[in-house]
Amino acid sequence: MLSDIVRDILEAKANVEIVAMLNTEDPLEDVLRRQAPDLVIVSEAEFRLPAAWLDLLEAHPDLRLLAISSAGHRGALCEVLGNVRPQELVTVVTSGRRGPDGRTGPADS
Repeated sequence: MLSDIVRDILEAKANVEIVAMLNTEDPLEDVLRRQAPDLVIVSEAEFRLPAAWLDLLEAHPDLRLLAISSAGHRGALCEVLGNVRPQELVTVVTSGRRGPDGRTGPADS
């Protein structure tokens, strides 16, 4: 299962504390109020960001959301930037991903 793979990777390679693992029946809002996580990881069958996730980010502006396709081949990290000052705008726009060769660009290149 994708959630097991993600959990194993994060527990082995990162300084991450997993505070909850939920299924679709679990009330996410209750967990967010109790645990106040920094990041929520979701899996989507289709690679899209439903309005519910955007509503979640609006309700919890300090939260980051990592959406991973259920096949595990694509992902998107979403966060609310709020009032972006000029230097923050420059930083966000110019902080591209780095590939194995050190170049900035899409992961597939």
